[in-house]
Amino acid sequence: AGLSLAYPKEDVFYEKMPTRHLDSKTKADAYKIIRSIELFKFLSDEQIKIIIKDMMVREFESSNRLISQDEVGDSMFILVEGLLRVTILSGKNGTRKETEVAIIKPGDFFGEMSLLTGESRSANIESVTDSIVYEISKDSFKPILNENKNLAEQLSMIIAKRNLDKENVKNMNASDLKENQKNIAAQILSGIKSFFSDVFS
Repeated sequence: AGLSLAYPKEDVFYEKMPTRHLDSKTKADAYKIIRSIELFKFLSDEQIKIIIKDMMVREFESSNRLISQDEVGDSMFILVEGLLRVTILSGKNGTRKETEVAIIKPGDFFGEMSLLTGESRSANIESVTDSIVYEISKDSFKPILNENKNLAEQLSMIIAKRNLDKENVKNMNASDLKENQKNIAAQILSGIKSFFSDVFS
């Protein structure tokens, strides 16, 4: 009707803030955060310490882009504080549309496929609020796989289950679900072995 809104449009996010008794920059508290991540539940205390020693603590201001869809990457991230928006570009060049698909909350991790297989980033991720993340690189994870090559198989199963959980598999029976997870895990394991070829050669 040609009328302007009295106030600019705003997105409001309601999320319970984590208890602020952990300091993301101290090793002791970083250990608690890393240990709580499902992907690392099979790691020993010493392996967790290796990750903490080499990982980067990165801070992003509101509206900063962390990663871009289709870019090459070899690291994963853990959100320690803040909120992140996940969007996906679809359509052809010139008519591409950006759609929000998820919100990442403290304690969530992302980018694990790039870390383990070198797969390109599957989405855009930007900060909704000022945020703090841990970044774990391929180089810091390589010694852990070198020490325990069986870990690759365990990681593959966890990621396969995580991928299936994102899909609509409610109508799939337990047997088919297990078989699907096994097949996806086999593909991921192959990717890990190829990306870390110097470890598995």
